[in-house]
Amino acid sequence: MGADLAEVSVELEVLQQRMGSIERELREEREESAPQIEQMSDSKLLEELIRERTYALVMANKELEAFNYTITHDLSVPLHSIDGFSEALEEDYGKQLDDVAKDYLWRIRKGVKSLRKLLDDLQYLSQVMCKELCWENHDLSAMTEKSIIALQALEPERRVTVDIQPKMVLRGDVGLLNLMLENLLDNAWKFTKKSKESHIEVGCINNEEKSEDTVYYVKDNGAGFDMHFSDRLFMPFHRLHRETEFEGQGIGLATVERIIRRHGGRIWGEGEVNGGATFYFVMPPQSEGGSRGFRY
Repeated sequence: MGADLAEVSVELEVLQQRMGSIERELREEREESAPQIEQMSDSKLLEELIRERTYALVMANKELEAFNYTITHDLSVPLHSIDGFSEALEEDYGKQLDDVAKDYLWRIRKGVKSLRKLLDDLQYLSQVMCKELCWENHDLSAMTEKSIIALQALEPERRVTVDIQPKMVLRGDVGLLNLMLENLLDNAWKFTKKSKESHIEVGCINNEEKSEDTVYYVKDNGAGFDMHFSDRLFMPFHRLHRETEFEGQGIGLATVERIIRRHGGRIWGEGEVNGGATFYFVMPPQSEGGSRGFRY
């Protein structure tokens, strides 16, 4: 089952890279051709080129949809059977089992639950690349406040200092942007849990001359990571820390990377073992706006 899941992850990565490449080529062709459109006596060639690229993107989407069905059906059905029969075994014969057998049974059910979660995450990750985007300007500062309040409500005993830069605006699809931000903040929240004085900072670095060069960042003083393995940060199911140290499926940052790439942006990370981590990302140009900043 582990090998099957690894193959599924590789296949998904190939499909998503193909879709991303087609989208980039289509966008670049439109941008490069725009100044010449008025000068062209016959625009049929350009229209045909755009049609071909659009068709290729549609076909890639259909292939990804078929891949989703494979995940939800071909892999989920046997997992459901394993879980059902192991539950029946526990209910009907539990009293006849010794402690060792009960432990084996518990491990089986725990493994099934973990695999189900992995499949759900993988399916959702693939859907991120298919969703049609609704482009609007959004108050990133307010969105960050809301996400931090939700995290604090889950662990009211924790004391985490959070600095949020005011008047940050981000353009994109509100649902995906929220999901991106939640994953970045959840990542920072999780990896600072062993810090004596946990601190998270969310802000942006503006280029006065080129608004498209605005760099947003989420910074923490948590466990950090070894930069030698930075190429694995955004790969599905690749973890840089043991699960016994920090819980998780290794899907959060992969989701973040795909959402940002889906918007035409890019993300990278910098970190140091036990020295915290910072994730930077650049998105398409945004207009002015925002909200008040605050500090916990």
